[in-house]
Amino acid sequence: MKKFVFDKTFFEHSFSFARMKPYFDRYSGNEKKAIRHYKQNIQLAESLLPSLSVYVENIYAMTRIENEMQYDAVMQRINELLEVVNENTPEDDVRSVELVSLSNLVADYEDERYVLGCN
Repeated sequence: MKKFVFDKTFFEHSFSFARMKPYFDRYSGNEKKAIRHYKQNIQLAESLLPSLSVYVENIYAMTRIENEMQYDAVMQRINELLEVVNENTPEDDVRSVELVSLSNLVADYEDERYVLGCN
C-alpha cells in the first residue's frame, strides 16, 4: 500500500503552486512549518464556516434591509467586496453580482430612510 508523503511537492501539486507559495516563501527552508501554517489556516477557516455561512445565507436571503444592524452588516460586506471587485471583474462573477445586489439594497434603504427635504 502506497503511503502519502505530505511534503512541499504534494501540497504544491494538490493545491497549486500559487496557493502554497506564500507559505513556503515565509518559511523558506522549513517545509514542515509552512505546511503546518497552511493546515492551521485551513482548520481556522473550517471552524469559522458554520458562522460565516449563516451570515452569508442571511444576507443572500435578504430582499430588503429592515434596520441599522442589517444595514451595517451589508455595508461591511460591500466594503469587503470592494477590495476584490474592480473594473476587470466580469459582471457575471459571483462577487460582482453580490456587490450589485447589496448595493441596490443599500440604495433602497437609504432612499426610504434618508429622504432629502426640498425647501
